[in-house]
Amino acid sequence: MMEKKVLLVLYELTYTGSPKNLLNFVQILKQNNYEIEVWSYNDGPFKEELIKKDIDTRIIEEIDVERGLYRKQIRSYSFIFVYTIFCIDFALKCQSLCQTYLYIMEGHNLTELCKTCSIDEKKISKVENIVCVSQYARDYLKTRYGIQNVRIIHNYIDPVPTKINIHKKLRFIVSGTIEPRKGQDIAVNAIKLLPLDIRKKIELYIVGNAPNWSSEFLKQLQNNSDTNTYYIQEIKDYDLLYKFYNKMDVFLVPSRDESCSIVALEGAMLKKALVVTEHTGAKYLLSDNKKNIITTNDEEALAKVMLDYARHRWKIKKDGIKAYQNYKKMGQIETAEKEFLNTIKEGITMKKEKKYLCAILLDYTDCNNNFKKTIQSINNQVLDENDYIMLFVKDEQNVLDLGII
Repeated sequence: MMEKKVLLVLYELTYTGSPKNLLNFVQILKQNNYEIEVWSYNDGPFKEELIKKDIDTRIIEEIDVERGLYRKQIRSYSFIFVYTIFCIDFALKCQSLCQTYLYIMEGHNLTELCKTCSIDEKKISKVENIVCVSQYARDYLKTRYGIQNVRIIHNYIDPVPTKINIHKKLRFIVSGTIEPRKGQDIAVNAIKLLPLDIRKKIELYIVGNAPNWSSEFLKQLQNNSDTNTYYIQEIKDYDLLYKFYNKMDVFLVPSRDESCSIVALEGAMLKKALVVTEHTGAKYLLSDNKKNIITTNDEEALAKVMLDYARHRWKIKKDGIKAYQNYKKMGQIETAEKEFLNTIKEGITMKKEKKYLCAILLDYTDCNNNFKKTIQSINNQVLDENDYIMLFVKDEQNVLDLGII
């Protein structure tokens, strides 16, 4: 086994939160001299970002993971980070072979996501090492699932040049995938609660793409929007994105649930005033400006903050500096790197006593396929690392030929 070789596993290579988080993680790993490989269940445009970083990227088949075809290769890694609940089966398959961490990017939406996507929620408590991105997410995991083996590695972004210039028409922005969970409708409706003279002095920019399953939500947003609301497609080039962000005045994160908003971090890094909901993991960016942490799903509360900024513009720069100071404390690579190294160094595997489940007697020469059926049944089980089944096999000398994964 190579001493410092790591595998990162994704569900898809799209310009969304998890791949972006992974790209940050790659920077930490490279700084600590790890050899990195990325596997993904689905190909996508984000693969180009990994190619730019000279990261070996491989598209894998879920059925091959289930069959255990990667067992030997998995054992060659120092540790594995598996991203999102969609890859939980990979984590469960690998944790007995290699130190494995499931990096849960979801927050309170995790339970509903499991139901919608037919993921067995009970599997979460079987994962030995769980990492999340915020105190908000960790509190939910502990409360909901009663698990203690949860560590935090915060999101981070590298600083870029900032430009503070309050515009004649105040510019508010909501950025991210266009879907109900992100709460773009809260911002659209909040504007309508403002006095008409104020509405004429502000603009709302909604940046992002809508997945096919959210196209109806986008249509409703557009039909319900004021004339001062503008829709901008996702900006993939980071230089162009930050140039655009620098032209904004106030960042809104009206999410109904957000484990830790990258957009909030970006706004704070750019010294922009920031408004988030109670169900946003990035609340720590407003630890000294809690008036800007609003009740979730509260259009009136958001409208109140927007109105205050429109009438007292001097507060925008002041609040932006506050958010930036918290970004420097918690949102840069130094914090995430320290948390990562501590997670790996300490090892958060919960040691358990070995638990003997049962013994099975098999005849390798069984011509009725009972042998193959039994082995397949064993392979389909999700066992804790220290659980074991004892097999007694007649007429087979080489245990590697049995097909147990």
